[in-house]
Amino acid sequence: MDTLSLEPGNYSGQGFFRLINDKVFFFDTKFFLVTGFDSMGNAEQSWLGMGEDSTEIEQFITCTLLPGNEDRLFFANDYNFRKYDSTWHKKSAPYLLKRKRKKGGFDTDDLSIIGMYDFNWESSSLSTLWLPVNSKSEIFIPLNITRKANKKVNKFTDPDLYFKNARTFGKVNSGDGAITQIAGNYPDSYVENKYLTMFSNMYMAVKKDSILVSYEADKGIYVYSPDLKPQYAFGLKGQLPMKTDYPLTGSHEDFYNTKFADSCELNFGYYTHLFYDEKSDLLFRSYTTGYGDHSGVQVYRDRVCIGDFKVPRRFNVIGRIGDYYYADGSISNNKIEIFRFKINTK
Repeated sequence: MDTLSLEPGNYSGQGFFRLINDKVFFFDTKFFLVTGFDSMGNAEQSWLGMGEDSTEIEQFITCTLLPGNEDRLFFANDYNFRKYDSTWHKKSAPYLLKRKRKKGGFDTDDLSIIGMYDFNWESSSLSTLWLPVNSKSEIFIPLNITRKANKKVNKFTDPDLYFKNARTFGKVNSGDGAITQIAGNYPDSYVENKYLTMFSNMYMAVKKDSILVSYEADKGIYVYSPDLKPQYAFGLKGQLPMKTDYPLTGSHEDFYNTKFADSCELNFGYYTHLFYDEKSDLLFRSYTTGYGDHSGVQVYRDRVCIGDFKVPRRFNVIGRIGDYYYADGSISNNKIEIFRFKINTK
């Protein structure tokens, strides 16, 4: 494995990587800059930056490449999508994530109503906030129900019913931002232990328009058909030792206590990023261990785990250039690094 140290110039130490047309791009989520690098990590050019001009952007927390490698779709915590072309010029005015919201919120135990769900960006800091997209340019987003959206049932007021019946992801029309369908349910491990609140995030990938879903505190990988019907599950526990005696809490105060949340993220093992490579038919799943500064990555083919490797703590496979796979890597105030590696599956 190679470690490429990158120098984007002006950067905040916060962000994520993407691969586009055999180039590496770093997206700075504080300065809202995008910097391009060649496959060896040499800086080439920067774009965007905060602003409202056609070559600037107001904000973003993630970016998804739409089919054809032309349009880049940004999403921000103001619930707006922002679409840019391949030259990083704005293609349209920002448009909201659309769902029929009830004024004053809901007060019901019927959790099938699209309008009560929000985009859930409360993932681990190790996450790249990867939003998979299918061949129809439909995006899949993680969902949750906040206390404001439904006073009666959310993970704090009624965790038992929430983990039994809440949907976990939604399909979004990238053209207008509308959530068109919600699906997914928490695995039995969450239903049996309703206080796994701190480890209730999920991660997704698309494989030939089927949706693959993994949850932080569950070893399974759950497969849904293109019309979002559950199909089957597979997956093994991480081969590296994982600290999984999770702290149990249903407290809203604990959940939003930064010190407690940081401790949970650092000191326990859980499953994170999923990435499917169509060319090799390989699925990668990252996981943390809770021990030291390393993590693990599993490699699956046809539901069979063919490898499980020790890797640096933040290691999210994001694509391939030639024979090398690239993994979103170490990001701090002092340096940003991306990893690249080859894998022999013969």
